[in-house]
Amino acid sequence: VKEPQRALVIGLGGGAYPKLLLERLPKITVDAVELDPVVVDAARRFFDLPKTPRLAVHVQDGAAFLSRARAGYDVVLLDAFSGDGIPPTLSSKAFFDDARRVVADRGVVVMNVALVSDADADLITQRFAAAFPGCVVVTGKAEDNRMLFGARHPVDRDGIRVAALTSSTFLPYDAHKDVEDIKPCP
Repeated sequence: VKEPQRALVIGLGGGAYPKLLLERLPKITVDAVELDPVVVDAARRFFDLPKTPRLAVHVQDGAAFLSRARAGYDVVLLDAFSGDGIPPTLSSKAFFDDARRVVADRGVVVMNVALVSDADADLITQRFAAAFPGCVVVTGKAEDNRMLFGARHPVDRDGIRVAALTSSTFLPYDAHKDVEDIKPCP
């Protein structure tokens, strides 16, 4: 997505993703969804989550928000975790079908898969791939997690690799140094 206008972030945490999007993309508006109001308060008080008309923070369940969201998000970032890993409602077939419905035709859905068993990570990847014909898995060198990138249309794996290698133009660090492998979803 060359110039994303709308982004959805499910799972606020300290607010790193919304802050990055707002800082690097001056025209973007962001909807951030977080279940726990304490997390929202902490993000504002301790992690400088900005108060701006370009950021709407919704305190509610991510799956419920997504099921009612209107389509047209250029970027959807899924990064929600509980004490037990990724909640089942945020990794179900219905959830990924809703993500596919709300992402723009040429948009991208990105999911951080971590804090789950290998079997659960594989199941989540299979469900994600079923919803997105353009599914790519990026695994890291140092961390035991994977990033899933999904699109409504098949994607060029080499194009994703080039994007990762040139990510320093967007990210505040060289992400390619952390990438172990980029491959199509199984």
